[in-house]
Amino acid sequence: MLIGLVLVALIALFPLSSGSEYGGLSRARAVEAAKNYVVQADYSGDGALFYRNTGNRPTAVRRTRDIAGHQWWFVRFDDFQAMNRSCVTVRRSSSRLVSRATAC
Repeated sequence: MLIGLVLVALIALFPLSSGSEYGGLSRARAVEAAKNYVVQADYSGDGALFYRNTGNRPTAVRRTRDIAGHQWWFVRFDDFQAMNRSCVTVRRSSSRLVSRATAC
């Protein structure tokens, strides 16, 4: 009986840890889209500078919603050299990715 309860609990928790889609994107795809946006918008396309200053890792990745109820991924990168933050929200809309800068 106890083993059955443990198995049911693990099955219930599995979707939370499997990187399921939110806003039409997986967590990894949302982070990648946010990186591309930040490199183009804040670093003039200089990927090497972005990777050097941020460590190529997001500081925060959160699920969020806008006022209309659309699901968005919120991704923040901290630039430790310039003491700057870049915050982006990302979601899939129809067949394209929507990325936009937002307040940190």
